[in-house]
Amino acid sequence: MLGYLIVWFVSAGVAFLGGQTISQVNERALVPPDKYLALTISASGYKTWVYHDPSDPSRPATIRLQPGEEKKLLVQLEPQAPEAR
Repeated sequence: MLGYLIVWFVSAGVAFLGGQTISQVNERALVPPDKYLALTISASGYKTWVYHDPSDPSRPATIRLQPGEEKKLLVQLEPQAPEAR
């Protein structure tokens, strides 16, 4: 995989959508601090991954980072079925 897209959505009065392409050269994404983010990661030929509640993987969740805080997510994307591509 050459790269993937990380997208976040903030809905706190005013909706904000942002994103960044990540690759093996650039493995970090900058996200707005102090906001509850709905986070998705996608790549061509793979199913979209959605950040979920760690205690219940079937429920989407939000993530919030403080200014300067770093969080490492290890995500393994699943290939899409050939007919879904």
